[in-house]
Amino acid sequence: MVNLWAALRAKAKKLFSLRIAAVTLLAFALLLFTSPVQAQSPKNFTASDTFSIPHLNGSLNFAFNGTYTSATLEGDTWTFTDLTLTNRNATRLGNLNISVKESHITIFTFYSDRISNIFNRYGYIRYYADRPGEQTINLNINTTKSTHTSEWGVTNPPGVFLAPGRDWKLLSDNTIIVYGKTGNVTVSHYGFNVDSESNQPFYVQHSVALATLAVLAVTVAAASLIRFNVRRKPSVW
Repeated sequence: MVNLWAALRAKAKKLFSLRIAAVTLLAFALLLFTSPVQAQSPKNFTASDTFSIPHLNGSLNFAFNGTYTSATLEGDTWTFTDLTLTNRNATRLGNLNISVKESHITIFTFYSDRISNIFNRYGYIRYYADRPGEQTINLNINTTKSTHTSEWGVTNPPGVFLAPGRDWKLLSDNTIIVYGKTGNVTVSHYGFNVDSESNQPFYVQHSVALATLAVLAVTVAAASLIRFNVRRKPSVW
């Protein structure tokens, strides 16, 4: 009977180890499918780098060094992903879509509200235009809905607000077009009336975190159940 009991205990321990390994592998597999894609490595740029738009006779550069994970020119528009500038302590500033026609601009500051809960619904860009032309800017603000001109401010020079419909235009995808200005231009989104993505249900905003917690909860519960079954003393014949 003693040998039989020892054999049963050894078999139960082996089965317990196999089940724990299986549950752990399942948990890692689920986490792999629910985790976000790893970010790309940042690429450096300097203030002397020029980003040209040959078809529109336009170009731009940044006043400070910085990084981005990608910078692509498509449809006469430059798209900068995960942009940072050294004057902002290399803080990630967000994604910027910008096009320049018949002028050259130097960008001094930029911020997209999509990446922060602290400054939610506020984004801006400040640049210097060397000659009259046209700048088309999308700050990738924190909403998928069309905004209203009352939520925006465009100044040139600083403190002088330009008239929407005459000096600048707001498109349905929240792109701003600035016409014929030189010198310092600032485009700001104040977002007083924006129904941002933060109004989505809690489970939508935190779906990845909730999925991770669910997997961990299942793993712990399964391990506890298996351990309880192993500790139960088998019936004596």
